[in-house]
Amino acid sequence: MNPAKRKADLLFSKIIRAKGVCEAEGYLFDCDGRLECAHWIPRRHSWTRTVEDNCFSLCRLHHAWFTNHPADFHQWALSKRGVDTYYRLRSRALSTVTFDWPAELARLRDIEGDGDDPRIDDQVG
Repeated sequence: MNPAKRKADLLFSKIIRAKGVCEAEGYLFDCDGRLECAHWIPRRHSWTRTVEDNCFSLCRLHHAWFTNHPADFHQWALSKRGVDTYYRLRSRALSTVTFDWPAELARLRDIEGDGDDPRIDDQVG
């Protein structure tokens, strides 16, 4: 994987998980507390991989349940973000333009506010 892409993934997950709560809290069962970054449009689409509207902070249990029940996840996500957001993300995901991972990493570092995070740099090597 491209090093800038890997660093962007790690930083983006950190930004999403910084919400500090499972966004599906109370949905079907109790949360386990460990947060993960869950993607609505799959991660294989670079143009939506690090878009905040495409992701949810979910506990490990809700993330696993939604992964195994994609139609339920889609309906739940629609109820949270709306159909217009879904179609905007879907359209963006289908872009054939090459994605600029170094520029995206810089954008995420600006959002996160810490500049370079040595923990992220160390995980990539």
